[in-house]
Amino acid sequence: MTKKQIKNKVREILEVYPETRDSDKLLYLKYFDQIGLHLTDSQKELILTIPAFETLRRYRQKFQELGQYKATEGIRHKRKQAEKEWKAEMKPIYKFDSDRQVFVQS
Repeated sequence: MTKKQIKNKVREILEVYPETRDSDKLLYLKYFDQIGLHLTDSQKELILTIPAFETLRRYRQKFQELGQYKATEGIRHKRKQAEKEWKAEMKPIYKFDSDRQVFVQS
């Protein structure tokens, strides 16, 4: 699925299911359902009780920033490329500072 397709699917879910605007976990569950990943009620309940995926990603990222549990070279390269693509995509929306680290809404 392309980024454009994902973006459109998320937009559609947010439009049709207003409750997903307040909960990433509900958004994930609706997204999973729409792409054909039909979870049982107990699996859905479990997802609603676990930490947010973003929380787990942030802890992994922080450990790696500290030099622990490094990703393979190939993955580090892919992440750097994805970061460049994200910044290019967001450039019309945000203005990056001279360090290209912090951005402010234009």
